[in-house]
Amino acid sequence: MAKMMMTLLVALTAGWSGWCASTSGVTGGHDVETASGGQATLHRDRFLSVRPGEFGVINDAGATGTPLDATNNYWGARGGPRDAAHNPTGRGTPVSAGVTYRPWLTR
Repeated sequence: MAKMMMTLLVALTAGWSGWCASTSGVTGGHDVETASGGQATLHRDRFLSVRPGEFGVINDAGATGTPLDATNNYWGARGGPRDAAHNPTGRGTPVSAGVTYRPWLTR
C-alpha cells in the first residue's frame, strides 16, 4: 500500500510539473512506476534519461493489466521511447509493456 501511494504521488507530481526527474529510491530507479491496480495519466512530461536496465515509465501490471496513459510526452528522442515489442527502433527513454505512449511529442 505504501509503495502505491508513493508511486501515485510521484505520477501526479510529474504530470503537474511538466518534468519528470528520477525517483531513485522511491520506485526502484524508474521515473514513474504504478503498482498493480494503480492508474496514472501522464501528459506533456519530459523523460530524458534513466540508468541502463530501467524504464522511464513502468506498469507493474504489464500488458495484461490496465494500460497506463503516457501519451503526448517527450521521450528524449524524436522517434519516441524504446519499446522492444512495439517501437524497437525508438532511441528515447524506455517504457515497459502496458504503457500507451502514442502519439508522443517530438521535442
